Amino acid sequence: MAWLRIVKRTVDGKELYTGYSSNDDTTWLCGGTWTHSLGSGAKFALYAGKRSGYTATFNYVHVSTLQ
Repeated sequence: MAWLRIVKRTVDGKELYTGYSSNDDTTWLCGGTWTHSLGSGAKFALYAGKRSGYTATFNYVHVSTLQ
């Protein structure tokens, strides 16, 4: 099982999105960070591969806001 996480931070007015992955939901590996200007209407998508024939099963999807 793989755990995936995207964290959005706003720094100096810029939206920063950082990806993380984990095999145990305890130890997280930090991936790349992207800068976007998506605003409050930002959406996300789950993508399973580049070509036909790729499939993915998601047991759990959760979206939250930390304050």
